[in-house]
Amino acid sequence: MRALASAITAPRACRRSSSARIPAVGRAVEQGVLTSRWREFSGQEMGLPLRDAQRHTYGEYLAWPEDVRYELIEGEAYLMSPAPTVGHQRLVLELARQIADALEGGECEVFVAPFDVRLPRADEPDGDIDTVVQPDLTVVCDPGKIDERGCRGAPDWVVEVLSPATAAHDQTVKLAAFERAGVKECWFVHPTDRTVAV
Repeated sequence: MRALASAITAPRACRRSSSARIPAVGRAVEQGVLTSRWREFSGQEMGLPLRDAQRHTYGEYLAWPEDVRYELIEGEAYLMSPAPTVGHQRLVLELARQIADALEGGECEVFVAPFDVRLPRADEPDGDIDTVVQPDLTVVCDPGKIDERGCRGAPDWVVEVLSPATAAHDQTVKLAAFERAGVKECWFVHPTDRTVAV
């Protein structure tokens, strides 16, 4: 499990289309949930619907009704897909449990969506931030980034469990936001193919 914890301290940024064996997730690999093989999606753009054509900020986002979830990326409000499937939830919870076990006793902490990750461009006030995402799992190793609203600043590690409705968006638009913000580690988990892209 030490390899899992050390993966998030490595000084590398999220990058596209690399793959690696994830030995630290032990049981999930043994059960065939994760493998070292990665197959890219077809590449077709399957964008998530936008709320409107306006540019928005976190201040506006906080005033929206809570019964519909959005993510803001560079001011564009993307409507998040409906509640995830049972299989998606089981996989997210198993990954969260194993990651939390691996990080126990350290400063790093794992959070499960919905959990707002605010990605400021500089030192603008929270209300002016125009990128707010909710990765399936977020690992933060700097307690100073955590507040009652979630995380302000780049987390150390994010995990997205892909679905047909969100895969293209997550691997393009959202990945670009993670890269710009300086997220150190990004995992894209494809439950159907039982693969992980790191």
